[in-house]
Parts: sequence; C-alpha cells; structure tokens
Amino acid sequence: MTSRTLSAIPPYIFWELDARRNAARAAGRTLIDLGIGSPDQPIPGVVIEEMQRVAADRGLSRYPHFKGSDSFVAAVAKYMHERFAVALDPTRELMALAGSKEGIAELVLSHCNPGDVVLVPEIYYPVYARASLLAGATPVFMPILSDGTLDLDAIALTDLARARIMIVNYPCNPTTASVTFAELARLVAFAERNSLLLVSDLAYSELSFDGYTVPSVLQVPGAMKVAVELHTCSKSFNMAGLRIAFVAGNARAIEILELDDAVNRIDMPGG
Repeated sequence: MTSRTLSAIPPYIFWELDARRNAARAAGRTLIDLGIGSPDQPIPGVVIEEMQRVAADRGLSRYPHFKGSDSFVAAVAKYMHERFAVALDPTRELMALAGSKEGIAELVLSHCNPGDVVLVPEIYYPVYARASLLAGATPVFMPILSDGTLDLDAIALTDLARARIMIVNYPCNPTTASVTFAELARLVAFAERNSLLLVSDLAYSELSFDGYTVPSVLQVPGAMKVAVELHTCSKSFNMAGLRIAFVAGNARAIEILELDDAVNRIDMPGG
C-alpha cells in the first residue's frame, strides 16, 4: 500500500516523458528529444584517465567521509576562489554531494517541517516541489516576470511568514534566463529580511555564451549569512551518470545537511 505522502506527489514528469517517447519511437516515429537534457558528449579524457588510475585504490572500497575527501574539498575551494573570487573554509562551508538533485532534496528535508513553505520559481526543476511535498511542506510558486526575474512582491504575506527556504535557478532550466549581480543582491537582501535560506541551484555555471560570465550568489556581500549554492559535474563535464556535486555557503546550513546525511547513513542497513 502506497503511503499518503507518496500518493500526494504527482507523477515524475521525466518518467512520463520517457514513457511517451519510447512509445512513439516503438511506433516508428522520429523525435527530436528536448526532454531531460542528459549530456550526449563524452566525459573529458583527463577525467577518464584519472578514474582509471585510481580504480585500484583500496580506499575507494570504504565509505567516504561525510563531507568528502580532503583532496576533493580542497579542489572545490580552489575552484570557487579562482572562478568566483569566493573564499571558503573547506571544513565548514563545503560539502560533497551525490549529485546536486539529491543535495537539494536533502536541504529541504533537513530544514523544513510539516506546514512550512518552500518558495519555488513557477517554472522549476521537479525536485524543488517534490522534495517539499516529501517533507510535508507546501511549495509556493513565485511568478517569473518577462525578464526572467522573480516577482517577489507577489508572494502572499501569509506564505512568506511560513517560508523557510527560497530556491532559485540561474541560468534557468528550462527558460535559459540568466541573472545580473544586482539581481542576486536583491535575492540575498530578500532572504535576509525574511529569515530564509536562499538555495541557489547553479548547475549551469559553465554554460554561457556571447561573453556572459555566470556569477555566484556567494559573491554578494553578506550572502554567506543566508545562502548556499549547489554545483554539479553533470552538465559542465558530461558526468551526469557519476553523481558528483557539492554545496558551498552558509556553515550552519551545511552543518545541518551533514547531520542529515550522517543520520541517513547510520539508519541504512549495513550503514
């Protein structure tokens, strides 16, 4: 018997699209697939070579450290400093993730209680709302204006009073809307004013064109007080099947996420 929580969650859109696509192809139709956006290019050769080199490392057969290996978080800290000029404490402000999708879900589950509100863009990646429903929280959808920014004034005060998290995604999937530094500063100020955890899904940090460089919300002065940001190798390095990502930002939010991860591992059979 399906639980009431699971029954309340709508079907996963990409599962539905896959089923329709497979049925159409089985019927002999030719399709242009604009679905989930799974990378179709090879993993960079240097990554393949390194994976082959370390495959025999006995340390890989053990459970990893909750926050990731020292070498991984050091490399991430170096990347964030060189790419965004953001200085991070690897011991408190970084954590490895088994994919940014899982990280977003765990952030919601570890920070929200039944009855809370999660503010989600009205055009959104499915995990934003589905994780909220799994936590017993209510996803409240923020209208998107014609320039791709969020209409924060449209959020009802009653919803804002119950909100714990606000999720943003720039560059946006699927609208491709990008964001200015000034807009990021507006979002940080809004989150601080309303005691929200601002969750920035930056899956497309390295995919930009025409001279535009994608900024990080953590570049905004004061953002570390209210924001975390998720990065993934899935899109930037064609590694969607390897589930490698990280979260950076507010130390307290990452501490709570680490606690959630530790509890889940302890509770799992054989964990």
